[in-house]
Amino acid sequence: MRVELRPYAATLSWPDDPDVRLDVTPHGAAECSIALRDGDRWYDLMAFDDREPHWTTIANIAGVIPRGALLPRSRSLEIARIAATDGPGALRAAHDWRPVPSWVADRGEFLVRDIAEALLDQAGDELMRIVRHEDRARHLPAGVRRLAYLLGVHNEAMSSGLGSALTDTPAEWWGEAISACDELGLTDVAALLRRLDPKEPDFGLTIGLYSEYIRLTSVGAWHGDDAIRTALRRRVEQAPREYGVHEMPPPPSLSG
Repeated sequence: MRVELRPYAATLSWPDDPDVRLDVTPHGAAECSIALRDGDRWYDLMAFDDREPHWTTIANIAGVIPRGALLPRSRSLEIARIAATDGPGALRAAHDWRPVPSWVADRGEFLVRDIAEALLDQAGDELMRIVRHEDRARHLPAGVRRLAYLLGVHNEAMSSGLGSALTDTPAEWWGEAISACDELGLTDVAALLRRLDPKEPDFGLTIGLYSEYIRLTSVGAWHGDDAIRTALRRRVEQAPREYGVHEMPPPPSLSG
């Protein structure tokens, strides 16, 4: 058995059962949650049957866990000690486990339990496949794939300006990014992008529109969000199946 003290969790793993991992994640000074990866799925250990969503923060990212998954820290450490002694088989049998929502993303050191961040992670992975001309994941929801193209244009615009986004990303991406903005309800952003033509780039116009693009995409309705994240939350609530979401979390609190 191997124990790793990661920045956001303590992790137990077993060399003879490499598909299993146990994460003990602190939530404040007094509580922890325990998540088990078994194969390609993650499960929350439920201390009691309360599935009411509870907002917490992991790695400075807000997210949702079931209220029944919060354990006293002393109890969490006791379960971890027993797991280290008895192994994963006993751990599975001794506790009640609930599958985490399928949209939750695994960043290696922690689980992303914020739906907007998790879907952006999926879209970022798809964007890398597109860039590398790899076979695309046919099972990937259409909404996430369209979001990937928007990320490709947006990330280039934010790092190097609208001119670079216009000329350094394929023309196909530009059209898909506009479609994604329409779908997300970012109508002002879509209208701005339609003023620019990747086949006939007008660099003077891109410079003039850049500050407006920053203004339109920077601030969202929820604390810490940009406009894309806020629009994504709202769109997923309206059409969850387009993003492969079957279990919606509650929205975060509105900022200021």
